Amino acid sequence: MMVVFYHSHWAAQGKHTDFFQVPLLSDFGYLGVQLFFCISGFIMAHVATKDDFAPKSFLRRRFWRIVPLYWVTLLLIMLISFTSNIFDKQVETLGVWGIAKSFLMLPMQEYPLLSPGWSLEHEVIFYIIVALVVPFAGLRVLFLTIFALWVIGLNYYGWDYHLFSKNHIYFALGIAAYWLRKKNPVLLGLGSALGLIAGYLSLYGFFQFSSAAKSLSLAIGFSFLISTLVSLEYRGTRFPQLFVRIGNISYSLYLVHVFVYIGFEKVAWKINANPEAWRLLGLIAAIIIANLTYKYLETPLHKTGNAFNLKPKSKKEGE
Repeated sequence: MMVVFYHSHWAAQGKHTDFFQVPLLSDFGYLGVQLFFCISGFIMAHVATKDDFAPKSFLRRRFWRIVPLYWVTLLLIMLISFTSNIFDKQVETLGVWGIAKSFLMLPMQEYPLLSPGWSLEHEVIFYIIVALVVPFAGLRVLFLTIFALWVIGLNYYGWDYHLFSKNHIYFALGIAAYWLRKKNPVLLGLGSALGLIAGYLSLYGFFQFSSAAKSLSLAIGFSFLISTLVSLEYRGTRFPQLFVRIGNISYSLYLVHVFVYIGFEKVAWKINANPEAWRLLGLIAAIIIANLTYKYLETPLHKTGNAFNLKPKSKKEGE
């Protein structure tokens, strides 16, 4: 939702740019991606510590979880590009090889065909590292590996195919959140508040933090936030189903909100719509369409993938 709100000005950007500014969201809502990386680190740590963790099955499940729906959105862009000029700039900039890399989720210096897909490239790198490290060295070495790659990236400025990405700190601290998930939620919440306050104040210029210090502070804040919420859930807290539902549709929402906003922007030009009202309607429409996408497209695709990953029963089990 941070990212979707941050992008919501796209729904009426052709009309005005003087939207009502919401602190933390209008200017730094893009950090929702980094929060997602942290959540991903937590989830992969949970998955990788299961007794039946197997690299091949893990990668197959990851493939079916993210790739089919992503390919559908890319194919939609290609279809639209044949009938309009909306995506002409992206298609011309990337060329055939760039479009192919977008479908393959290969690391790219430029944005892929669907711009939010850049984060999936980092996810794929992380998944591969998980599959290579955990079976042989465990979760602690995975944490150290990801953290070391981040440290190397702080002093490496060439093209690294995302291997030394500065986003690795969020994956690493997501793993740390998994270790902290049963600790005292009050202390965890305090740690989250301190990390996030320091990180955001530095973004607003109150502190002269280095880029690495800003990322580390925010990563700590996000990490402790995740572990706080999970710790509360262990202690019986139940969160509103609306939040749970939005969490469930978050991947669909991440991918489809771009299309919704582009459509709204085109109409806004024609009807001279009020930009703020149009932006709010666009945000609501994005959530509704993402909900439908999740129900009728993402979930069936995911179930298909799970069917391929079912282990065949042994003869004894069959009997």
